[in-house]
Amino acid sequence: EFSITDPGQKTRILLVDDSDDAFEIIKETLRDINFTDLSRAVNIKEALAVLKQDKFDLILLDHFLDDGTGFDFLASIAKEGIEIPVVVVTAFGDEMLVSQMIQSGAYDYLPKNKLSTESLSRAINNAIDKARLKAEAKKAQARMAEMSTIDELTKLANRRYFMEALEGELERARRYKNEMMLVIMDLDHFKEVNDTYGHLAGDMVLSEIGKELKEHVRYNDLASRYGGEELAVILPNTNQDSACIAYERFRKMVEERLFIHGSSQFNIRVSIGIASSNDSNSLNDLIAHADLALYKAKETGRNKVVTYTPEEKKT
Repeated sequence: EFSITDPGQKTRILLVDDSDDAFEIIKETLRDINFTDLSRAVNIKEALAVLKQDKFDLILLDHFLDDGTGFDFLASIAKEGIEIPVVVVTAFGDEMLVSQMIQSGAYDYLPKNKLSTESLSRAINNAIDKARLKAEAKKAQARMAEMSTIDELTKLANRRYFMEALEGELERARRYKNEMMLVIMDLDHFKEVNDTYGHLAGDMVLSEIGKELKEHVRYNDLASRYGGEELAVILPNTNQDSACIAYERFRKMVEERLFIHGSSQFNIRVSIGIASSNDSNSLNDLIAHADLALYKAKETGRNKVVTYTPEEKKT
């Protein structure tokens, strides 16, 4: 008696084969394997329709079908983004074909004249295990990539990624003669939150404001934790008036938000500086101008939005 990798649930298998005899042979071979559920499609078109409607753990594929070959099927599921392990089971084949099928995405190959419960069970288990390891590796790689670009606390872009994006966006704005805006904001009296309520309260505030900002930005904008309690946003294809309206709205949203930490309740204010690429000759200029606008917002009472204008530049 043989069983599939996860004995706790049925393994759903789709056979793609136009031969009734082959279907009966596979069905009979799988009869002694516990926890398998076999479905069938007779060609590529039908298989793709079934795969879009239902979920399967594995595909058993004949190489020759009435509307194409195994290569055509593998190319079709790759194009559709279907990531299900495929084992090729066919009466035709040689070492060259086997190698080409594996290179095209198949996980394993079994000749029909050597089918047995043991060989099929082993091939299914191996393919599902390989697929699981591949999925886990893909998740780990995605997590590593995310960790290199995302600030863990706020879930916004980290400073390094933001600076690279800002440089690229400024270059695009110049090339296509578009205006882009840089927003830099700072949480007012944030040190007092940490001192009064503790650093966990401060982390909670940054995390919650990060969520608010992520929901506030447009699809093409990029929000970042710029450093400490400073956040920044790149606004491509935006003029000064639009940026001011958007971030005055965000300022009010923060001002009206009541933060709760344990038994404590408190409010936070934010000062915001905005600068335009049209007033900047370089990346350093753009950042300096946004910083200058932020400095002015803080020096003139905090909890406000200030935009940089060339005449306000300090000498």
